[in-house]
Amino acid sequence: MKKILFAAPHFFSGFVRVGGQQYAKLLSKNNWKVIYSSNFLSPFNLLFGKNRTDIRMRFSNYLRGGENINENLKSHAFLTFLPHHNFTIFDRKWLLYNYYKFTFPQINKMIKKNSFKDVDVLWIDSPSQIFWKNIINFKKSIYRIPDAIEEFSKNREVIIKAHEDAIHSVDTVIVTSKVLINELKEKYKNVNFLYCPNGVDLSNFIKDKYHKPDEYLDIKGKIALYVGAIGEWFDEELLLYLADNSKDINFFIIGPDRTNKMKAIKKSNISYLGPKEYKDVPDYMYQADFGIIPFKSTKLVRCVNPIKLYEFFSLGKQVVSVSWEELELLKSPCLLAKNSSEFLELIHSDMVIHPDHSCLTNYANRNTWESRLRDILKLIN
Repeated sequence: MKKILFAAPHFFSGFVRVGGQQYAKLLSKNNWKVIYSSNFLSPFNLLFGKNRTDIRMRFSNYLRGGENINENLKSHAFLTFLPHHNFTIFDRKWLLYNYYKFTFPQINKMIKKNSFKDVDVLWIDSPSQIFWKNIINFKKSIYRIPDAIEEFSKNREVIIKAHEDAIHSVDTVIVTSKVLINELKEKYKNVNFLYCPNGVDLSNFIKDKYHKPDEYLDIKGKIALYVGAIGEWFDEELLLYLADNSKDINFFIIGPDRTNKMKAIKKSNISYLGPKEYKDVPDYMYQADFGIIPFKSTKLVRCVNPIKLYEFFSLGKQVVSVSWEELELLKSPCLLAKNSSEFLELIHSDMVIHPDHSCLTNYANRNTWESRLRDILKLIN
């Protein structure tokens, strides 16, 4: 049985589900032995971390010595007592490459206990865990880039240098964006790149029956839904503009609020529901009228390949989004707006009220995580 270690930013059982979790799960079902390591906990997280629910889940995983997701997949949230930390005195290159030495139990012993000192593939999704390439043996290495790392305001020079180190030192770099991969190919001439966009987990979204969420029960009028993290890319001003000019539409927002933007919004037709379990998200999507992606037009957003686009399409739900370069290149059925007035016009258009369901679902069916994995396995093999 082949072995693979995933070093990814997101906690496996958390509210946010992205590529690393999807590929880890699929490989485990394809008879691979998988260990999934999310970004490490530290005393700073436990004492001062803002997302208390996520921290509690990670800490519970740590206390239990990991979580068996299935017979072939184990998720770990390790804890270090001397972490690398942005914007503090702990923002040092040496710490980023060595904080694993201050884990308890010692991480080398944990890896040896799980028989993962030698693996077939090391898969790195986070430059914060670049140290793995120095402490385990692997036959092939992959670095997956889902975003323009250097455009996140939280990422300082040390993280960006680790990102560049990963690009130079692995066998293959997987990139989810056409825009970004073209830029990277221009910058890194001798690197082996693979374009592999995001996808949809049909096993989670296609069900025999969908329940109407309690939050929808007394709603009159149409429901517009955003699902995803609320970060620096989220345009709350656009959301407010849409709500002010669409009294017949109820706007629901689902996802972790990393900026506290939603607390300041007090509108009768805007409801922030917080994060929801991954298994429950399809009910909210299916019972909504359409999806929205109200992002800012920034360098960070220009190369985003939105997972929720495929998920809405899988349920035959149209999506209205701000237009950016990557979305234009996808040539999906998504309705793209160049400005706020176009966005407003589109959410009231007949294309949203009466979408071409077969066009949307066919697009989703062509863009599953399984189809993406087949391309990656060809590369690995």
